[in-house]
Amino acid sequence: MPQATYGYRLWDDKRSEFFVMVGSSAGYNFQLSRDFSNQIKVSPFVYAEYIGVINVKIGYDYATKINKGFPFISVGLGGFHAFRNL
Repeated sequence: MPQATYGYRLWDDKRSEFFVMVGSSAGYNFQLSRDFSNQIKVSPFVYAEYIGVINVKIGYDYATKINKGFPFISVGLGGFHAFRNL
C-alpha cells in the first residue's frame, strides 16, 4: 500500500523524555482478492513516545470505498523518534 504520512509535533523538547505528535496518513490499498476492490484509506492519529522506545498511537482508520471507519489503539516498542535529540 503506497502511503504518505504527515505529523506535527505538539510537544517536543530536548530535555524531556517524551514527545507528542498529531498527524494523518493517507494511502491507496491494493486488494489482491476478487471479493474486495481497491480503496483509499485515511487515518488521522495522535502519537506519543516515551524514552524513544515505548510508543502509543491512537487514531481512526477510514476507508472511502466501503464508507466505514474504525478506531484503533497501537502500543509498541520502537519508534526511536526521541533519539534525534541526542
